[in-house]
Amino acid sequence: MIQDWQPMPGDLFVNENRLFFPGLINGHVFLTIQPPRGYFEQLDKLYHDPRLSPPHHYLAHYRWITESSTPMP
Repeated sequence: MIQDWQPMPGDLFVNENRLFFPGLINGHVFLTIQPPRGYFEQLDKLYHDPRLSPPHHYLAHYRWITESSTPMP
């Protein structure tokens, strides 16, 4: 990841060295969209290069969802 996207946190969805995830929280529901796998200017490389790792924000987005979710009663 570092070779492809710089050291953590990278520069996609980052402000003041903090990652941000677009979406809306309403109670226990987080409504979001799948984050892009990189810069839109490189679409061919993003979707067709099997050696290109996902950027930091992409994995962090799903990790945050997984670790923030709680089982519903």
